[in-house]
Amino acid sequence: MTRYRMESSVVDTRRATAQVEVGSHAAQYGKETETLYRSRRGRWYLEHTFNWCEDNRQLDYAEWLSPQEAAKRLSEAGHDDYTNWPEIAEVIDQVTE
Repeated sequence: MTRYRMESSVVDTRRATAQVEVGSHAAQYGKETETLYRSRRGRWYLEHTFNWCEDNRQLDYAEWLSPQEAAKRLSEAGHDDYTNWPEIAEVIDQVTE
């Protein structure tokens, strides 16, 4: 698990209250995985992790997402059980219409 500094905050993926993989795709020299997390303060962030071949390396990073963006990512990834994400359930209908 990893810590990221984003703006004036530090998030630790080990302390997230929700976690789900929402994307994975091949790149020219490896694979990128995207995982959605909810911080202990209820903010959503997307972690980008890279598994690269040999010396072609990209640094892992994270970015903040709004609840609407998080709902869209979950919907696009085919996740339809929002019991762990009540605030996402509130906005999912707006995103999928």
